[in-house]
Parts: sequence; C-alpha cells; structure tokens
Amino acid sequence: YCEAPPAAGAPAKCFLLRESLQELPSLPGDAAHLIGELKNFNTAEEFRAFLSGAERAARITEAVQKLRKDIESGEALRKPALLRPLLLVSFADLKKYHFAYTVAFPVLVPPGGGWEQYASPCGAEAAGLGRAELSKLARALAGAGACLLLRGESDAWSVRPLADLANHDAEDEDKRIVAFVDPSTAEDVPGWPLRNLLLALGRHRPGRHRILAFRDPQLAGAGGGGYGAPATATAAVASTALTDPAPAECQLAGWSKIQNFDLTAFLDSKRVAADAVDLNIKLMKWRLLPELEPERMKELRVLILGSGTLGCGVARALMGWGVRRMTFVDSGKVSFSNPVRQSLFTHRDAAEGRSKAVAARDAVLAVMPDAEVEAIELDIPMPGHPHQSPEGLRAAIEKLKGLVSAHDVVCMLTDSRESRWLPSLLVSAAQTATPEASLCFCWCLVVGGWWLLLLLLFLCCFFCCCCCYCGWWLVVVVVAPDPTLPTKQAGNQASKQRSKQATKQASNQPQKPEFRPNSHFSIN
Repeated sequence: YCEAPPAAGAPAKCFLLRESLQELPSLPGDAAHLIGELKNFNTAEEFRAFLSGAERAARITEAVQKLRKDIESGEALRKPALLRPLLLVSFADLKKYHFAYTVAFPVLVPPGGGWEQYASPCGAEAAGLGRAELSKLARALAGAGACLLLRGESDAWSVRPLADLANHDAEDEDKRIVAFVDPSTAEDVPGWPLRNLLLALGRHRPGRHRILAFRDPQLAGAGGGGYGAPATATAAVASTALTDPAPAECQLAGWSKIQNFDLTAFLDSKRVAADAVDLNIKLMKWRLLPELEPERMKELRVLILGSGTLGCGVARALMGWGVRRMTFVDSGKVSFSNPVRQSLFTHRDAAEGRSKAVAARDAVLAVMPDAEVEAIELDIPMPGHPHQSPEGLRAAIEKLKGLVSAHDVVCMLTDSRESRWLPSLLVSAAQTATPEASLCFCWCLVVGGWWLLLLLLFLCCFFCCCCCYCGWWLVVVVVAPDPTLPTKQAGNQASKQRSKQATKQASNQPQKPEFRPNSHFSIN
C-alpha cells in the first residue's frame, strides 16, 4: 500500500509487507491499496538481463493494457485499487543481505494530457467540507484509495463508492466531489494516481469534476492552507482521453531508478549467522534431500557423553546440520595433547587447565552464538572403578539418569567400554535414540610355528587395513563390565593411535537414521 508523506517535501512511500502477499485486513486512513506483481530473480545476471532486455518494456506494456481493459469494463470503478497498478522487480542475495530492486507505477499519458484544469486548488473548507465530513471521508478512503462525495437536498455530504458515479444523475458539478489519497506534497501538483483516475472518469462520466486530494490523516488544518490541508480543484476530462489514442501511441511512464541497499549494517550479527546456517540446511532440503526435516533437527536435544576427540567431532557435525541444543558431559581437563586432535579446544584451554565440558561449550557458543549449550562436569560411574562414597555414587547415577531422560538423542562417545555400560542401561530404560561411536583395535593371539605366525599376521594386517579404509562398520556392542583402562598402556589408547579417523568416525552415521524409541547402534 501507499500513503501520504508525513511532511512537506518528504517522498511518497510504498510499503510491501509480509502480509502483502494476501489482502491486508485494514489500513491507516492515509493509505491506499496497490495491486500488482512481484518478480524476484535468483541471480544477479538474470536481473541485469531483465533491465537491459525487451522484457522490461513488455512487462509495463502488458500492465498498461490490463489497466486500459479494467477502465473500459468499469471494473476499475468497482475496485479503485486497480487504478494503482504496481510492478516490482528485485534481486535478493539472501546470504549477503544485499538487495536491488526497481519499481514501476504504470500510468497512461494521452497526448496533450486529455484533461484541463479550470480552477486552482483551494482548501476543503471552500467546498463546504467540515471536520465531520473529512473524518468520515478518511475512514472511507482507507484501503479503497478513492471514493465519491455527494451533496443531498439538505446540503449534507454523503460518502459513496466510486462505482456510484455512473448511476448519479446530477449534472451540477458542485454537488459531487471525487476524492482520492494523494501521495504528493506539492501544493499545485497532485500525485500520479490522479492520472489513471481522470481517465476512468472520462470514460464513464466525461465533463467537469471537482477533485479532492486527501493528504492529512489527522485532519490537522482542515480549513487552512499549506501541506496537510485537503485541496480541491476542478478538472475537465474529455470522453476521448482514453479512446482516441491507440495503445501504441500512448506514452507509458512509471519505472523508477534501480535502488541498492545492504541490510547487514542494520541487523544483529548473531541473527544473521543463525539465518545463514538455516539457509544452508534449507538449500540441502530443496536440492538434495526433500524428506529432510530441518525444523525437527533444530529442536533436537542432544546429550554428548564424552568431550574428547569424538565428542568434538560430533559437536561440529551437529552444528553443521543446524542442531542448536547440546549438553556436554565430561570430567576431564584439557591437556596439551588435546588441541591438535580435538577441534573445540585451544592451547590456552590446556594452559589454564579448563574443564573439557566447559571449554567445549564455550567453543560451540563462539561458533554458533544462538545455540543452547550446557556443560556438566560429571564422573560417569563405571564397573571396576570404585567411587569415593555411596552418596556420591547415587547422586552421579541420578544426575546421569535425569540427563538421559531430558534429551532426545544420547551420543555415547567416551573412550572406554565400561564408561558406556551404565549409560547403555539408562538409555534402554528411557528408550532414547542412541548413536554410539568408538575407536578401537583388532587384537589377535598368535601361537604355533613361524609359518602359522606369518599367516596370522598377514590376515590380521589385511583385516585391519580394510577396517581403516572403510572407516567404520556397524556392530552390536555388548558392553562387558570389566575394567580395561587400568591395563591399557598409553600407546594402546584409541585416541592416541587413531586420531586421524576421529573426524571420519564422528560424521559417519547411517545415511537416513530413523530415531525410534529404544534404538541403539554403534560405530567402531
């Protein structure tokens, strides 16, 4: 819709809202509906080709022909918004928030104008319109943008639809006034909507008409001069103003200059980053995975047990898929060997001896500021590892049980089998989706003669190479409650030996996992 400028000298404004794709329910008193077409190009090259090619002229010619048809059929009088057509052509770079557009308000310009002004504009008071009549007129103009004022025998003005003009028998021009919302601020020059309105009047009621340009929604200075005072003027319209010139001879006007603007300076950087992530996920859905549910993934609550090499990799992968609600659980501290393998930690974290869960949370928030991340420092109870006190053990179990119940997905990414034993029981009881990943070795016991030794070594190496090349295989893990950490040497720990496979393992989930209750799978 368009509205009258708020002050003298201010440019007229046209508003295109999100609700504009549907019919707006209500408008302010100084506004009028615009009916038109919005065309947005996907690339800047298509936008430039439209501006430099013949399609631009063809579009406005088509709009003017439709305008002429609406006037001749009388539809424009029944729906005055058709007298204010609009063409908006734009290019939107959604990633950079750069926008370019050009807008056209098509108007017919017959040779010589097609009308003649008989009197200079004067105030509404000179036409016998008081504040009560103008207030009633303001309500009638909201949305329609044009209407008819008729004076009865008692000299009282009544507001009627513009379509009643063809049925009005009074020949005295002093007894009728055609009013319209005027977006112009010039005292002697009305706005562009008057051109098409006069052509409609000439087609259905040629002759002299009193025109009222309504500009003041607050009705300030209803009887005075200056900007804001509704002005009236008298114009004569010939019946041949629309019919005489052929469509090819009519001048077409309306295209504005190309406007460019950048919204990044006015937007919150955190909101821009969040929208960029969501846009990438939506592009994947549109182009590659129509069955993808980005909104569901965005609302998933993920519990990450273990903030080490796999935990950091999984957190990175989750952020890439738009997951924003994560909870890190770990009891360890960042060591100096961690940052080179665990992408969420830095040397400063190791120097300060920060908790892995807290450091991982801060790193995720630094990458994705709108994420909802929590850090829980918790020593997961493990069989074969005695706890300091029974009360502390019960508290840890209850804490872990509450975390499992409060999340939709539990990722068991700890570095030992026994640390996954209790979470496995709690997950089965809570019936929570549980992807599990771990890095391990294939061990082989060799006995016998030298030829048997060489054969078994060859088979073991071949099997390990195949596993390393594939990266993972799907297995059913039965966690035995036996302590393995005390007997492991530093060189045999998975995080030290297979660090290059961690990123691949963290992202190698089943192609289309269906998260069903009590679903449990692991990746080794």
